[in-house]
Amino acid sequence: MFGDADGRVHALDPHGRELRGFPVTTRPTEVQRSHRGIDPGHEPILANVAVGDLRGTGEQWVVATSTTGRTYVWSSRGELARGWPKELATDVAYPAIPRPDQPFTRPATMGAVAPPVLADLDLDGRLEIVQAGWDGHLHAWHAGGRPVAGFPVEVTLPEGTAPPAGMVAIDDQKLDLPPTLAELDGDPEPELVQRTQYSFAKGPGLQFPNGGVSNVVAYNSDGSRVPGFLLSSTALAFYYGSAQEFITEGTNNPTAADVDGDGLTELTSAAGIFSPTALHNPDGSQRLIFAPLPGNVLSIIGGGNLAGLLEILHGNLPDDLPVNFTTSGAFGRFGPGGHLAFAEPGSGVATVAGSLLLAGSGLPINSYMRAFDARSGLSILGMPSKSQGLDFLGAPVIADVDGDARPEIIQGGDSSALHAFTAGGAQAAGFPKFHTGWVIFGPTVGDLDADGHNEVVAATREGYLMAWDTPGSAAGNSEWWSYRHDERNTGRYGIDTRPPGMLRRAQVGARRVTFVAPADDWYAGEEVERYMVATGHGSATERRRVEAAAAPGTRERIAFARGASSVRVWAVDEAGNRGRALRVRR
Repeated sequence: MFGDADGRVHALDPHGRELRGFPVTTRPTEVQRSHRGIDPGHEPILANVAVGDLRGTGEQWVVATSTTGRTYVWSSRGELARGWPKELATDVAYPAIPRPDQPFTRPATMGAVAPPVLADLDLDGRLEIVQAGWDGHLHAWHAGGRPVAGFPVEVTLPEGTAPPAGMVAIDDQKLDLPPTLAELDGDPEPELVQRTQYSFAKGPGLQFPNGGVSNVVAYNSDGSRVPGFLLSSTALAFYYGSAQEFITEGTNNPTAADVDGDGLTELTSAAGIFSPTALHNPDGSQRLIFAPLPGNVLSIIGGGNLAGLLEILHGNLPDDLPVNFTTSGAFGRFGPGGHLAFAEPGSGVATVAGSLLLAGSGLPINSYMRAFDARSGLSILGMPSKSQGLDFLGAPVIADVDGDARPEIIQGGDSSALHAFTAGGAQAAGFPKFHTGWVIFGPTVGDLDADGHNEVVAATREGYLMAWDTPGSAAGNSEWWSYRHDERNTGRYGIDTRPPGMLRRAQVGARRVTFVAPADDWYAGEEVERYMVATGHGSATERRRVEAAAAPGTRERIAFARGASSVRVWAVDEAGNRGRALRVRR
């Protein structure tokens, strides 16, 4: 499932054929003036789509948001859901013409580049749709299009928050990144952690060291602010006023995982640009930094004297410590001990500094994949490892692709190479794979053809979709298998989003139905927890729970009362995810 810049959403089967009803399209692009013979196309889709059971029936729905600022919902048959799309235009007003001079100010506008997020906000067993917009609001809707109580909520900094001395506040209302699902306070409802563009800067242009502050806020599932939460990080470098402000002011997406096993999630975040990523406690305070600080390199940038420049030109660089630049990370079990790790691409700060100071010199910029023990923050043996090109706006995924039942770190990038790093930092057998240019956001791993092995799928900016077979085990694909972790774009490690598979090859008798049992995650993994059975007797329906007895791939048997007019059976996993119903009419 993916959207494209032509405003189409595709659903391709393992043979590359579109499913019935697809592709679907967004609305036609609205232009100020039409021209004969020129088709302006449809509203583009930049970010990932989301897929999930919005109605609690086992049917998967597809959600996508256009850069124009509309969120769409389609059924698994490609039918646009009633009441959709929804506009992200709360409190948006057209700007004055000519535009007034408003330094450090960017008013709300209609648009979006963040993917939609699916979450059960009210714990009713049905997923809600959460969307961050350029109108400065977090929106949340039920499947039918009705807003969730308390939404939309205007994302702001807590009252009384002021920039540090010597800095100015940037009044930028856009929300460029999606919220991250987290568990911050121990209640059963999820919290929404949102990176804002309300940053603080020393001034316009490139500022270093400690050139700015990035701010992350959090909201409860009813739209209220999480009391006392503000995650503020100081950036080693910050650039206000560039042509791509959301990049040079920071695009690092927070990720969530229960690192210490206490039931609450910790959060990662990196500020500005060329800064390390830190692990934060559930209250937003910093716990540790996933890298040494490149202070000596910053002094070279700040100094810029002739002697220092000549040293760089001759290749005498200080330690080329990888730091964050436009990238985000992923949690997963990786490394010799199989412990929870945090992985994130990075750029070598020394080679970046050299290329900036000596533009046109041909000095290469080194790119790396980093991996750290999540609890200690220490680098895993063999990491960082060099990669080809920068994973611009990307994040890795973590899954087994070499068949040894140990996950690798898989990374796209902007230079035609798809890497897979093993626990020692080497490339997995058969990698790198080569594609056509730039994999935006990241690849996805799953079992496309139900053969028990993982495939890796990646789409490129140049307009190609590629899929590679691997010997990796699909049964162990439970770490971080897609950009933002999963097909709901939650950004949270450990959450189970995949339902059981179909109940296949059904045979119906007078008082029973048998079928091939699925697994708890589609067709891979352990057996399902239970089956829900709804038996129709005229106008009455009897519902009951049946414990699973058959292993995945073997025949399961469900009995029902004689005289039933209809029978529906759903497989349900331990997280409550329902597979699609098997329907029997008599």
